[in-house]
Amino acid sequence: MNPASTHPVGDATCHPPTSGPMGALTDLVNAIVWPAGTGLTDTRLARVWAGRNGRLTFDLQLTLHGPSGASRHSVQGVVSISSPPNRIVKQPIRFEHGSLLGILRTDPVRFAWLSTPDCDPELPPARRLFRPRGLHDLLADARFARIAPAGQEPSRTGSPAMNLVSYRVGRRFVAAIRTDDDGARLFVKGFRRMPGPTSLHRAAELAAMLATRSSGEIRVPLVRGALPELGLLISDEVWPAPSPVHYAAADVALAARVAAAIHSLPCVGDERVHRAADEWDTVDRWHDVLGVLCPHVATPLQEIRERLRDQTPTAGRETMTLIHRDFHHAQLLRNERAIWLVDWDTLCLGHPEQDIATYAAHAVLDAALGSVSGDDGFIRLNAFLDAHHNAGGMIDSPRLGWYLAVALARVAAMHTARGFPDGALAPVWQLALAISDNTGLWTETTRRNHVDIAPSQPCAQPSTGAFHRDAMALAAREPGAA
Repeated sequence: MNPASTHPVGDATCHPPTSGPMGALTDLVNAIVWPAGTGLTDTRLARVWAGRNGRLTFDLQLTLHGPSGASRHSVQGVVSISSPPNRIVKQPIRFEHGSLLGILRTDPVRFAWLSTPDCDPELPPARRLFRPRGLHDLLADARFARIAPAGQEPSRTGSPAMNLVSYRVGRRFVAAIRTDDDGARLFVKGFRRMPGPTSLHRAAELAAMLATRSSGEIRVPLVRGALPELGLLISDEVWPAPSPVHYAAADVALAARVAAAIHSLPCVGDERVHRAADEWDTVDRWHDVLGVLCPHVATPLQEIRERLRDQTPTAGRETMTLIHRDFHHAQLLRNERAIWLVDWDTLCLGHPEQDIATYAAHAVLDAALGSVSGDDGFIRLNAFLDAHHNAGGMIDSPRLGWYLAVALARVAAMHTARGFPDGALAPVWQLALAISDNTGLWTETTRRNHVDIAPSQPCAQPSTGAFHRDAMALAAREPGAA
């Protein structure tokens, strides 16, 4: 498990708007009465999620100044078309488990609310674990003791500790638990809707198969077990401590091999299905979000939508494989034992081109925002496609073009909503436009000039032609360059 990448620029956050949905949350933050000696000095927007049914979720980074100096903490807010929860969970404001706790504030008039994990009215597992003595109660639970490996039982002399790793209000969280001073950590993942035992069993089978087929090179963290009545999933920490996988040539080839390995796993027919229409629904949501949060910002999103709308892939399950669905470099970790794939619980049935497009879009975004530098930081899509093909992967070139344009538009819209400057995101928007303009021609032009494919084949060899080189060059331009 690892925190989601936030693609930093400078301090990785932007000042939020003072009106609209963010204005409601900012007012709630400013109304908080802090403990004596602590004061709020800054509020910044770190992330935005566009949910279904008009639900917007915001991760706000608060800079607080207290007796020991300045510190930064997260609080998450929701603005939706429905009233905030009536359930009020009262806890004292405190700093514990590496997190700010004890906050639940609501604005019924503007359908807005703020929460920390211990007060989250929609996430009972978080409320139980982060309440006072919640960690003690979990470690004392016989059901947890049956799952914990030898050496992880609560120590009579040690100092159990817990840190919040990631959190999404009303949805899920990840916490790292160390049961005594010398023990390795366990990761506890809590869900609003716990995966069923069938899906967990299936995921364990796929993890074992992934390790076997890759001769142990690719693994997922060991899942110790589930506590469905508590809404918790327990897994091991990746150990020894891993290093991240970036965008050097060897890293790109490695990511491609991992993707190909996932795409080669057998399907049993009852997996969740993620269709192209689901990706399109996400783009529609972000289009609506930009209209609400950034009505003054002109983006090419509407033009991209008009170009792509009638080209949504309609291919059925026969062209689908298992996919990760959120495949990017931050989902891969490396140590002396193996390459580790995290957030594996998103595995589902879908088009493999979706994984490749998501990886490429994140890489283009990272390069544009300057969180990686030089040639190693810029995705070489041709190299990825070649390595994916050499590892047994197959892609359909027109379908890849559609998914890539959609993925680029999605990440650009997300970061526009967060307030990143237009110039920083210009290369991402330009590439999305370039590909959306050519996607309709891929079936004829790209097949004729760049791809060897028999029309009767359901999958294509990867394209390594001039189109990709030109598109990458376009995205590599300096922001604002003609």
